[in-house]
Amino acid sequence: VSARRSGLWVEIAVALGLITLTAILLGAGVVWLLLSQVDSERRTDLGLATARNIRAQLEAEHLVEKPDMRRLLRPWKEPGKGIQELWVVDKSLQPLVEIHGAAPATPDAGLREAVFGRAEHVQVTGSRLGGRSLEITEPLLQAGGLRGAVRIVLDLDAGGTLGGRVPFLLVFTLVCGGVVAAFGSVLFRRTLIQPIQGLQVATQRIAGGEFGHTALVDASTELQELATALNTMSVSLEHYRTSTAEQVGELE
Repeated sequence: VSARRSGLWVEIAVALGLITLTAILLGAGVVWLLLSQVDSERRTDLGLATARNIRAQLEAEHLVEKPDMRRLLRPWKEPGKGIQELWVVDKSLQPLVEIHGAAPATPDAGLREAVFGRAEHVQVTGSRLGGRSLEITEPLLQAGGLRGAVRIVLDLDAGGTLGGRVPFLLVFTLVCGGVVAAFGSVLFRRTLIQPIQGLQVATQRIAGGEFGHTALVDASTELQELATALNTMSVSLEHYRTSTAEQVGELE
């Protein structure tokens, strides 16, 4: 005797639940990547605007001393702004003001581009899995001459969508899973479980001796064919019982 298994509804619910969960997680990953891209672009635009604004203020002619620069950049020293580095060097690449981080001892690609090329240099470091930073190096020009360069590095992952990946995936999965579960429960109970239960009741009645009883099933073609076969068997059993009764009567 084979071991008793769980009901059809339970097996279907478990299988559909696993499939739905997988689909939701894959969809959540795609949505997360799209939202992360949008958030990254927004933060990049904000970072560029911030760097260019700092450059414009530093290039003002009355800001010629270190204390003036330090006073101007002091508000950016407050935590929570997502700034990893903020410093200014002169045209000899010697540090003038260091608010966050420190200027490198040897010029990197950004400093060479800003100082020798007198052009803005922008690059993104890190990976999409985390730890991405936006590095902006701006040349400082005054009266047509080069004065130095300012570097600002912003954290692109700070303040991400819904505060992080885990809360977003959790909310997305719960909402989508709840909607799919409610809709799927109603749909499959109406199209599969109820017709099968109707066939089960009809089979039990026929097995109890109600030959000629027919099952009316409003379901898919396969279940309708199964109901037709059951009804045919029921009618045949009724005819056989009638024929047998007539034969017994004749014999008696």
